Amino acid sequence: MASKLPRLADLSAAEGLLLAQLAAGALLLGAGLRLLALRRLARLRLGPFPLFPRRHPIERVALLAGWAAHLSLGQGRCLARSLLLYWLLRARGEAAVLHIGVARKAAGLDAHAWVEHAGRVICDSADMTGRYAPLARI
Repeated sequence: MASKLPRLADLSAAEGLLLAQLAAGALLLGAGLRLLALRRLARLRLGPFPLFPRRHPIERVALLAGWAAHLSLGQGRCLARSLLLYWLLRARGEAAVLHIGVARKAAGLDAHAWVEHAGRVICDSADMTGRYAPLARI
């Protein structure tokens, strides 16, 4: 956690506000994933959440969504990160596709979630997402 503090200190006030909102959203996602089907959860309209979503470049928003998921929920939170990013892009009026994929592992199946915007994968590499067979697109 200490290694994250210098990077967090470099955030602007607007980025800090967005990160706080995303962290709260990530915590709510934890409950939402237990109560709602993924498709229904992804399609929720969150009203004014987040405040001021247009101020930041998509790459920066993706980074903040990843931090929020990690800080709020811990490691391995690609679904929370991807849902936050998907919601943010939709709040900005931009098209986005949420992908869920699976890959066979020795111990069973592994799953991964990512977002595609304007024909390119956001917050992941094509190498990473290419390892997974498509299971769902939202």
